[in-house]
Amino acid sequence: MYGILIFVWLFGISFMQPMISDARKYDCLPKDARLDQVVSYARNPQENVTVAKKLIELKARCQKKRLVDGKNREIRFFRVHCWGNPPPNYLEIKEKEKAEFEELKKLYTVITISCNPRAM
Repeated sequence: MYGILIFVWLFGISFMQPMISDARKYDCLPKDARLDQVVSYARNPQENVTVAKKLIELKARCQKKRLVDGKNREIRFFRVHCWGNPPPNYLEIKEKEKAEFEELKKLYTVITISCNPRAM
């Protein structure tokens, strides 16, 4: 019993430590984004791409309280509208969403947060 508890305790520490240091590294992350939040979903949940993985891929860091990528472009997050049953005006919503996304891409590096296909 104690062996299992020690293993779980050590196992927990090994996986929590990077998340804690990442949280400090990205203390300029917007309030509505979390490091463990999924950006894109894969068939195997262990292969999902999280905000933390994407930030590492982009060589992101905080610079003057702004989140920037390796090329010093500010990073912004874009959330796709998600719904199971689309509203009557969903085409209009999608058009606005696309226009907003295109404008963001001109000025910033954009991380798109997609919908969870299993939740639909």
